[in-house]
Amino acid sequence: MTGIQPRNHPKVLKPLVGIRAVHRMLLRSVDATCPEVQLIVSVISQAIADCSLAETFDKAAAQRFMYCWRLEAWAQAVGLDPCFVREVAIKTQYLSADACPPPIGQTRVHTGPFNNQQKNSDRSFDARLQ
Repeated sequence: MTGIQPRNHPKVLKPLVGIRAVHRMLLRSVDATCPEVQLIVSVISQAIADCSLAETFDKAAAQRFMYCWRLEAWAQAVGLDPCFVREVAIKTQYLSADACPPPIGQTRVHTGPFNNQQKNSDRSFDARLQ
């Protein structure tokens, strides 16, 4: 008789420090302490926490955010380096290093709402502004 073989689950990393410590460290890394800066740092901290502690769908969205142009935009808005934010998330084991890395040797293609490369005539562009 053969026994039932247990499943081999990938090792789930447990964060090394609490998210409040990460949040305080990020707040100390920014220059201004106005409420808007605190809000942006809180959003980035929540994304870091969601990378390992959220449900599957939210976890995937948070991991995409950590390697997306949106993190770069928000981090640079408050004076943080996006690579530093990712490094903190990886070293505290909230984000897996191989979760969703950008392609090596390729530049990021910004697909934000203001970078649409659609070819429109001048007339259709004017119509959308009205």
